[in-house]
Amino acid sequence: MRFRRTRKYNKKNKKHNKKTRKQYKKYKGGVNEYLDNKFITCYEDNLTKVMRAIQQFSGTHSINRENANRFINEQLTETRKQAARDLIDNTVYITLQETSLIVEQLIIRLYSHPEYNLNEAEDIYFYSGMPSKSFYFLSILALYYIRKHGFKEPTHFIKDLKSSEIFQEIGNAPLIILDDVSYSGSQLSKMINSIYFDLVIKNKQNAPNIFILLTGLNDFSKERLTKVPTKISRGIEFAFISTPFKLIFLPDRLYKPLINIIGIERYFYVNIFFSIFTTF
Repeated sequence: MRFRRTRKYNKKNKKHNKKTRKQYKKYKGGVNEYLDNKFITCYEDNLTKVMRAIQQFSGTHSINRENANRFINEQLTETRKQAARDLIDNTVYITLQETSLIVEQLIIRLYSHPEYNLNEAEDIYFYSGMPSKSFYFLSILALYYIRKHGFKEPTHFIKDLKSSEIFQEIGNAPLIILDDVSYSGSQLSKMINSIYFDLVIKNKQNAPNIFILLTGLNDFSKERLTKVPTKISRGIEFAFISTPFKLIFLPDRLYKPLINIIGIERYFYVNIFFSIFTTF
C-alpha cells in the first residue's frame, strides 16, 4: 500500500531540512571550521580543572638536591660529572603557579599598553588551539585574568590558523597568541612565518594584527621571533625583515642560552650526555 505525502508534511519537512542545512553550514567548512564554538561553554568546567591542577601539582616536580648530587657524583668520568653538574645547575623550574601569575602579568601588559587599545576593539580573536595542547591550557588562564581585571573579552576563539580563510574574517582585528616557554622558537616562528609569507608576500594582503605573548624565551628564540621571511625556497626561509607582529614577554623571563653560559665545549658534552652511542 502506498501513502501520499500531504502538503502539510512536505512543508514541515522542507522547513526542517532547511534548518539542518543552515546548522551544517555553520559548523562544517568555511570560517566556522576554524572557530572553537565550544570554548566558552566548556570554560567554567575547564577552569575548575586547571585551578585544581595548579593547587595539586604546582611545585611538586622541583629538583631533589640530594638525588641530583648523587646523580652527579656517580658519573664515571670528570667530564661526565661536569656535564651532569651543568645540566642540574642550569635547569630553571617554573611551577604551574608561577606560570599562572606570568600569564596574568602578560595579559595586564597587553591590555594596558597605550598603543594597542584592545579594550576599544570591536572584535578580539584568541588562538586557543586544540584541547590537548598547551595553547588551550594557557587560553583558559588568559580568559580568567581578562575577566578578573575587567578587560574586554575575546569575541572569538580559534582552534586552527592553517587556512588563510580565517584571516579574511579577522581582517585588522587583534589576534592574540599565548604560548609557553620558547626555547629555539622554531615551532612558533614556523607558524608565524607561514602566516606572514602566505598572506603578505604571496597574496599581497596587509599583515594581520597579531600579538604574541610568551611565558618565557631566550635570546635565540627572541631573535628568531622578531623577523619574518620575504623569500622561501624549497622550504628554506631567507631574506628576512623585522616582524610587524608584537612580541610581548616579561624581561625577567628572558633567559640566557645555555651555550652562552657554559661555553661551546661544555655545551657539547651536555648535548650528547644522554646518547647511548657516545662515551666520554
